Amino acid sequence: MLRLGLPAVLCLLAGLAASPAAAKDIVAPARGGVVGGTNKADRITASGGGVHTIRCKAGRDIVTADPGDTVASDCEVVSLQVSRDPYRNASSQHQTQVEPDSFGFGSTEVTTFQSGRFTDGGASNIGWATSTDAGLTWKSGFLPGLTMFGAPPGFYPRVSDPVVTYDARHGVWMIVSLAFSPTADAFLISRSADGQGWDMPVTAWQSDHDLDFDKPWISCDNWQASPYYGNCYLTWADFGTGELVTQTSRDGGLTWSAPVPSPAFGNDSFNGMQPVVLPDGTLVNLFSGRTTLAETISTDGGTTFTSAIPIVPQDFLDVPRIRSSPFPSVEADAAGRIYAAWNDCGRRRSCNGDDIVFISSTDGRIWTKPRRVPTGGTEPGHTYFTPGLGADPARAGHIGVVYYVMRACNCSIGAAYIGSNNGGATWGKAQRLDSRPLKPNWIARTTLGLMLGDYISLSYVNGKPMPVFMLTSPPAGRSLRETAFVTVRGIG
Repeated sequence: MLRLGLPAVLCLLAGLAASPAAAKDIVAPARGGVVGGTNKADRITASGGGVHTIRCKAGRDIVTADPGDTVASDCEVVSLQVSRDPYRNASSQHQTQVEPDSFGFGSTEVTTFQSGRFTDGGASNIGWATSTDAGLTWKSGFLPGLTMFGAPPGFYPRVSDPVVTYDARHGVWMIVSLAFSPTADAFLISRSADGQGWDMPVTAWQSDHDLDFDKPWISCDNWQASPYYGNCYLTWADFGTGELVTQTSRDGGLTWSAPVPSPAFGNDSFNGMQPVVLPDGTLVNLFSGRTTLAETISTDGGTTFTSAIPIVPQDFLDVPRIRSSPFPSVEADAAGRIYAAWNDCGRRRSCNGDDIVFISSTDGRIWTKPRRVPTGGTEPGHTYFTPGLGADPARAGHIGVVYYVMRACNCSIGAAYIGSNNGGATWGKAQRLDSRPLKPNWIARTTLGLMLGDYISLSYVNGKPMPVFMLTSPPAGRSLRETAFVTVRGIG
């Protein structure tokens, strides 16, 4: 008699849950053409191939497509593949794109990501994809002057950790990247007036030591009543000194102050900060190790900072085979309330899987108790990880989270979204975004595990949440197919 062990049973149950009788999986032909749905809840994969015309019918349909495809209005959830890795250098993995960030302002969303991931750190270049019409059309490309693979080429052989923001006072988009070589590290600032044409980079800080720095993050004070309106803050971790560091620009990223250190917590590991600004100009930098979420605060425009202030203990469970961490995702809404989310196993009786938890604060000093985001079941091994939290800059309490899901058997990974209209007091239903689950052997490899990214992102554009995340397709020969997607329809 055949007996299934617990992992096999969990895998079987997860497969049944992932493929209900009411759903049909459809993969469009690579050559393009017309793709017709059924009267079931279809999952249609039409990305990465020829030009398609996609027509859906009854049921809640999930579609992944290319920007050049035509997707009928009766297809409910639509995510577009906005870029892919064009590089072919033998030293890194192709096609691989990982670790996306995004920022929305007005009707524009700019996303950025690594492209051509090296196994032991960094990528061939940093890509971008921009929509100026709230996701209807997209342009994409790769930043000039960063690495030797750019056009024109830069000095550095590798680059990593891209983050994008917008400076409303100076009308400038900025992407910060960590570039590195065997002899030097640098934080490079790429600037653009429209999010599509990018200048050669400005060096914010440089070191003559390899990999002393990590996890840059950038945020601007866009509150017009703030005494520091137009300040932009670049934060990062200095592993050489064991300190967290902030630099300030007051001219749209052209020049940057000397680094201002603030202490982390003793020997608790950390990998960078996320800065967020309150309406009165207070700068709150959140950071985490593996056991504590903490903050450091500046009330004088980044000139001085408090000591490290503990916020809440963290319980983090490594996601099997996946590179992940409890790195927080932090945003402020239209009223200036700060929200922070991370993955944490402390809400489960035996810490048998990570959940997404969140807290909020109106002043950066008094925080709510952590609460679980209701993403789904909590059976052993079922894990939710790498949240990208977004907050609407035009509507108080309008927040959302994009995240990855690992099903209980560890046999597949998906992307999902959940939103709240009242600051997390209640949440809508979790919504699946992937049309085809990711298999672990479709994902880029690193020395720290399989990599989708240490972060993903969600931004609001004209009140609409637009998540950016990575999905994969079956490899083509020896080439992976891991690419950047943005959901442009069907959530919110």
